[in-house]
Amino acid sequence: MVSLCEISNVFPEVIIISPSSHYLRYMESLDDGLLNNAETFLSDMIRFWESRRLRYNFFVGLTGVIILITFRFPINLYNTVGCILWGLAMNAAYTIPIVAESWNFHYLNNYIPFEKFRKTLFVLGTILSCAVSFGYGSVYATFLTAI
Repeated sequence: MVSLCEISNVFPEVIIISPSSHYLRYMESLDDGLLNNAETFLSDMIRFWESRRLRYNFFVGLTGVIILITFRFPINLYNTVGCILWGLAMNAAYTIPIVAESWNFHYLNNYIPFEKFRKTLFVLGTILSCAVSFGYGSVYATFLTAI
């Protein structure tokens, strides 16, 4: 039988760690620190984005109401379901920055400093969503009047 000392002599790059080793305790403290850092980052990120979701929904919904009034859409089942599906799609689009930040944190080790640009991303994303909603509503209204 080969002893651990003989393995260490033959393969000096092999590090044998006992459970009471200082190195093992150091690595555990590092893991706890990284875990706490990840939990803090993710909770801050989710708190930021989710606290603004209601404002985002308000502005996109207001855009939808303006479109409905401006183009005098008929109130029927088809248009109502379309509005509900559009609202769900816009809420799904709202999660894109959350997924991008999580991906950046996990795979890129926070290489892109999203937290510096969160407010700007929120404002630009809201404006873009309202513009796309208005554009889609305008095209749809033009299509309805052409029929």
